[in-house]
Amino acid sequence: MLLMNKKTLYRNASWYEMLLGYFPLQLVFGLAVIALIPALTFWDWDFWKKPDDVQINTLIITTMAFSAIAITLRRILRYPGEQGSSYILPTILLIAGVAMASVLLLRLPYSNSFLTLSFILTVIWFSTAQFIVRSWRTLKLA
Repeated sequence: MLLMNKKTLYRNASWYEMLLGYFPLQLVFGLAVIALIPALTFWDWDFWKKPDDVQINTLIITTMAFSAIAITLRRILRYPGEQGSSYILPTILLIAGVAMASVLLLRLPYSNSFLTLSFILTVIWFSTAQFIVRSWRTLKLA
């Protein structure tokens, strides 16, 4: 009988799987990508020194919408037997629509191009995350 030195791998045992699977860290990295890339693209580095109402409102809308999307998708994707990729786009469109409706009803100043870019980045962010997580998942049998 040949004994092999086999390393036991548990679910999410690698350091990068634990790091990327940690929800608060996902939220922080996601907000950095979703809010900072468009902010630096449209407003440059100086917008932190003296932001105007448009910049503040747009960043608040983006942050609240991304957080709501992340929490909602996390709860939806917890159910067994779900196809995660089919819930990403409808969830993002629903929450983005609610965010835009509330901005329009309250007549707040906002940057339309910033919000468009950040919602496109949100779709890319969650689609990529779902693709990566799908490769990590192992089927649990009772």
